[in-house]
Amino acid sequence: MEFWISKKSLAKASAEGERELREHPELLEKGRMIIENEKLKNPMPHCPLCGTDNIRRISSSAKVGNTLAFGIYGNKRKKQFECLNPNCRYKF
Repeated sequence: MEFWISKKSLAKASAEGERELREHPELLEKGRMIIENEKLKNPMPHCPLCGTDNIRRISSSAKVGNTLAFGIYGNKRKKQFECLNPNCRYKF
């Protein structure tokens, strides 16, 4: 089942939300506190070099393949995650 929202109704909802936040700024602060609490409950690992959370776990088969191909000089066998940022690609 698909839902389609017109631009007019989306703009109306956005304007109503902005008006409500102007009238009740405590709602914005409450929302920020909820987000911060959720971040503390479920910390996502992030790249220590560039700070992005766009990472993936290096699989066991990738580690084995890298070790078979490069021996003790393979760089993936002791790492757990790889950054997917094309400018970083750091393994940690």
